Amino acid sequence: EEVAQEIRSILESNPLLEEVESGALPEGESETDAERILDPLTESRQAEQTYAIDDDWRDASFADRHWEHTGFSSSHPDDLGETRQDHDLQWQSQQNSLAGLLLEGLALHRLSDKDQLIAQTLIGCLDKKGYLTATYDDVRQILNPQVNADDDEIDSMLHLVQSLSEPGIGARDLAECLSLQLKAQSSQTSSLRLACEIIQKHFSLLSRRRYEALADVLEIDHSILAEVLGLIQSLDPKPGERLVAPPTPTVTPDAVVHRRDDTWIVTLAHQSAQNIRISNDYQQYLGGNDQTTQRYLKDHLREAQWFIRSLQQRDQTILSVATQIVLVQNGFMDKGDGEMVPLTLRDVAQVLGIHESTVSRAVDQKYLLTPHGLFPMKYFFSTGLETSSGPQISARAAQARIRKMIESEPSLTPISDSQLAAQLEREGISIARRTVAKYREQMNIPPVAQRRSVI
Repeated sequence: EEVAQEIRSILESNPLLEEVESGALPEGESETDAERILDPLTESRQAEQTYAIDDDWRDASFADRHWEHTGFSSSHPDDLGETRQDHDLQWQSQQNSLAGLLLEGLALHRLSDKDQLIAQTLIGCLDKKGYLTATYDDVRQILNPQVNADDDEIDSMLHLVQSLSEPGIGARDLAECLSLQLKAQSSQTSSLRLACEIIQKHFSLLSRRRYEALADVLEIDHSILAEVLGLIQSLDPKPGERLVAPPTPTVTPDAVVHRRDDTWIVTLAHQSAQNIRISNDYQQYLGGNDQTTQRYLKDHLREAQWFIRSLQQRDQTILSVATQIVLVQNGFMDKGDGEMVPLTLRDVAQVLGIHESTVSRAVDQKYLLTPHGLFPMKYFFSTGLETSSGPQISARAAQARIRKMIESEPSLTPISDSQLAAQLEREGISIARRTVAKYREQMNIPPVAQRRSVI
């Protein structure tokens, strides 16, 4: 965290500042003693710690998944034109992840030096999802001039790499990834033959959700097709990510909301200056005759006092902003997204008597723990939409309504963006179709064609 880095930096540069364990002070010293050191320049103000004030889109079924022809996400394409340096960096970054696991498996095989290099190069060209991101020509370019390999030799080592771990690792595209997983299934698996036929011969129809065409070309009814699609849905399109899950970033709340009687209370989760204080070790030198020493100590004392006050001011601002957010979004605390009301940075700034940019900095990368989960403070700011009844409704509330309508839609006839806009209009919410589409995309909900089920 940025504040933690600032604290570490000033602790290293200012000898008058020291860090103590949480809630602890050295023996023989009280908080009042520590405050007296601050008195020569300014009084210390203690920030109030408590102010009293009166679901993402679900994991979809197979009909909601967008199977693509390549092994890469359409929104984050991988660059197939990587240079040797790019591959070297990718190789280094994977040593302790997917590549490391595969290299351990490779070490169990007795290979010639040439085959060993080919296999290692192929492993180095896998992305985090387990797909081979390089063509055979790319592999040859990486191996040259040390090794000259033909397609058969590379192909042979690729099959070995594909057998080192979970089925699907080492695939060149999504169709091959799914095919490798189907081949690993028991021959007694229900619908296995039809699933293999769809992946190998009719993958384009599957990826475009042409379920009627699939049923016709396979000469099967919809119930059988649904069973086949269920088997395909059970496969993993990104086996590498499942094999080596990336570390989940830790997010801790800056403020916590809890109920006391009938009132929502906001408290800081931690105090920035709680474990920072001015050391007494240098106090004996403050009255000395050495002017250079006096100037040095006073300059660093002034800096230390300013830094502690700035941390306290930061905490006070965060607490004040969080308090105002909860005061305005009281309905959200009670019932969730559907009760969100419009709120802007300017609204909060005017109430608190501070600049809008100060509010912006106060909520940037800050989190509020609520009864409904942990949210970025920015989440509670949204524009308003006109309603026929007069008061505006927040964009968040409109999104919650859209999500609820989509979650309850018939699987065979999902609701289009135009129909959603029309339904909201009937409920008194004035919203354009393109705005509905924008909100739907923000919630990671696929368009109507991708939500249509086979049965």
